[in-house]
Amino acid sequence: MVVFGLPIGRMVDRYPRLFILKSSAIIGLGGALLCVWAASGNFPIIAFAVATILLGAASSAFNTAERAFLKEIVDPDLLAQAMAVNQGRYSIGVIVGPPLAGVLISHSNQAPFLVDAASFLWVLACLLFIRHRPVKATNKSLTTPPLRPAWDWLRSQKQLFAIGWYSPLMNFSFAGITTLSLLSLKYASLSSLSLGFYQAAIGLAGLCGAIIASKLVAKVPAGNMIITAMILFSSSLAVTLGNSWFVIVGMVLSGFFLPIFNAPCSGFFIKSVPHEFQGRCTAILSTSAMIMMPIGNATAGILFESFGHIPAGVFFIVVLGVSSFFFTQLGDVKAIRLS
Repeated sequence: MVVFGLPIGRMVDRYPRLFILKSSAIIGLGGALLCVWAASGNFPIIAFAVATILLGAASSAFNTAERAFLKEIVDPDLLAQAMAVNQGRYSIGVIVGPPLAGVLISHSNQAPFLVDAASFLWVLACLLFIRHRPVKATNKSLTTPPLRPAWDWLRSQKQLFAIGWYSPLMNFSFAGITTLSLLSLKYASLSSLSLGFYQAAIGLAGLCGAIIASKLVAKVPAGNMIITAMILFSSSLAVTLGNSWFVIVGMVLSGFFLPIFNAPCSGFFIKSVPHEFQGRCTAILSTSAMIMMPIGNATAGILFESFGHIPAGVFFIVVLGVSSFFFTQLGDVKAIRLS
């Protein structure tokens, strides 16, 4: 997703977004079917490697085009609520996906991939029923638009640019503390079943947070909502510095507050970015955030092995706290409004 993010962002700003969505569903379907074939024992390593590339490209294209397409079909005042619904959809996947995959793979190696292929087919069918006249692009060139104009515009927007540089640092800290929590729970000798319930609890908390976020964005000023959710999210991660029970409680609470932070940020982003820059700006922000997640995971592993859980956790909390302070002070976040 990191590799394909920026080129796909440029394509989304050149071609109709609905066309990109349909194409990504077809590519994803091909990747899932290739996994089915690989699971039967036919050149599994090569086939799975190619399938991973196809699925990564499809996911990157779909996520980027989806956010840009929302602006074409959703009323501006409802964009934040739409993003909250998207957060809920992701949380449902976190809850249902792992246990369903476990049940399916116990019956057949190919079964999870067949269900995956069916899900892509369902998405494609839904997209085919959408009747939408695409917004005319301002870019009349036959070439793919460059990234630089979108980057220059993004840098000129004080609040959006603040969200842009804060999100990668937030992802870095969150990924690091998530890794630390899993490592500490592993050393606490929790069973696989207990870890499964732990992951499901985080997904359920995210679903509840998304539902509440969809209600709050229509009533609470976006800036206040972002700052409050950021403080509560950071405090939840700080709770994980305690014993195993504190780790579980802190991660579940962070799963609850994260969509409450994301909904107004995403709604403000989609509403504010001009149509011709939607794909490229989305790709710039998403790619920078995605890059920091594996860096956070790797850093957490190194720090955990070298210094232990608490010093490693303190490091990530300090990074998050400092970046949050400058985010609110330099980004004029409190003034953000969705209407």
